Amino acid sequence: MSQISDAMIEIEQAILHGYSEAAAWADDIDTDSPEWCEHAKAAVFEFCYGAYGSRVLGLYNLDDCRQEGAGRDLWFTRQGHGVGFWDKSDDFYGSAEIRDAMDAAASALGEVHDCFDYIEGSERWLDEHEARAAE
Repeated sequence: MSQISDAMIEIEQAILHGYSEAAAWADDIDTDSPEWCEHAKAAVFEFCYGAYGSRVLGLYNLDDCRQEGAGRDLWFTRQGHGVGFWDKSDDFYGSAEIRDAMDAAASALGEVHDCFDYIEGSERWLDEHEARAAE
């Protein structure tokens, strides 16, 4: 693997850890469930490789704590908890451009909600639009 590929895998894992940590702390999410693991991996993948993903590489030069912090800020921002990327200083994640791109990526992902599917007998995660349609 290339150095960039290795770096992205490390960054992804750190973001995933922070994302799950924040979900468990802020919203009492069972982050050990298979459904959560599937959701979290997909969300972090979209965050890292989606439209704003190239900016996430900016985290490469930052310490693990800030990389995990990006995962926590991803959860807090997308869920609208009143904290997240937007409340960090311009250089917290390396530059204002990187911070703003990650804020935009998290906001674009939108809120998610867990739901128990009584027909299928399992938990699943719904994005904002699916949750509204299910009401």
